[in-house]
Amino acid sequence: MNALETLLSLKGKDIEVCKIESGKILVEYRGSEVKEGMFLVSCYGVGKTFYEACEDYLNKLHGKILVFGAGTSRREEVRVL
Repeated sequence: MNALETLLSLKGKDIEVCKIESGKILVEYRGSEVKEGMFLVSCYGVGKTFYEACEDYLNKLHGKILVFGAGTSRREEVRVL
């Protein structure tokens, strides 16, 4: 399974894609943050192409816990393998 397929396998979560000033592509799960100890931090992937950005993002998420809806009653935590 490639990086894009892996990212899309998380059902019900949207991937946001945009082009940044440098002309590179940025990808991230909409409304997500990553747990770093007691803190939540932003995390995104960047690349020259959409597929490179997906690979970068998946590498950064590997082994971490993604948090969706952190400040809501619908908070959800997902460990990325």
